[in-house]
Amino acid sequence: MDSESHQEVGPTADSQQAQQNGEPALLRKVVKTYDTRGGWTLHRLASATEFSCVCCKRQKRAKLMATQSGVWDSLCCNGCYGQHLSTA
Repeated sequence: MDSESHQEVGPTADSQQAQQNGEPALLRKVVKTYDTRGGWTLHRLASATEFSCVCCKRQKRAKLMATQSGVWDSLCCNGCYGQHLSTA
């Protein structure tokens, strides 16, 4: 019988360094940041990432997400971002 070793995978070195610098780990994956409009900034990530939209309260998986006033703890989906801009 072969023995297998199991290791728990912890945070990556990049995410650990981001946390130590006070930056959210998602910030290191941003490939483009669009101009701020109506207090919201849209960001394009390198790959689709799961997050919970603070506006519609839905679980999302997307490359585009918005932050308000640079707060990365409160992410907004692209649909809600567009809604905010259309009503501003």
